[in-house]
Amino acid sequence: MLRVASAQSRKITVDSCPDCGGVWLDGGEFDQLFEAGPG
Repeated sequence: MLRVASAQSRKITVDSCPDCGGVWLDGGEFDQLFEAGPG
């Protein structure tokens, strides 16, 4: 698994698998991204 992005201010880490292209977030991180909105 490869860490592709990290937003330290919100403690969000996006992990990606280089083999299958899958993307993972930890519990609650999707909601934090959604609430933050674009940009």
